[in-house]
Amino acid sequence: MKKPITPLFFSGLLFMATLIFPASSLPVSPALYPVGGTTGFSANDLKAEAFAILDAKCNTCHRRQNPFRVFTLKNMNRHGARIYKQVFVLRRMPKGNAPRLTDLEYRTLKLWIDTLNL
Repeated sequence: MKKPITPLFFSGLLFMATLIFPASSLPVSPALYPVGGTTGFSANDLKAEAFAILDAKCNTCHRRQNPFRVFTLKNMNRHGARIYKQVFVLRRMPKGNAPRLTDLEYRTLKLWIDTLNL
């Protein structure tokens, strides 16, 4: 009679898989890489990624509450200093029950703001 496979076997298998395929080899967002470095990602790629976050997480509320502060690809660099202050310094945005930013989204926005040399 065969022995049943135990949960310990699967945890050992998972451990071995992390040794063979470390998380650093998995594809990740370009926002985690230096802009203009050896990865070939440009500042425009990062800006587009940051805009996607602003559009999905910020503009949903801004369109209703503050239509004069809706972010576009054209105006987002101009608002970079204010975004930095509201999101990273004062931590006022996103407000209330608005969609929360993930850690990756925070890092992406911060990296984009860093490219603005404010």
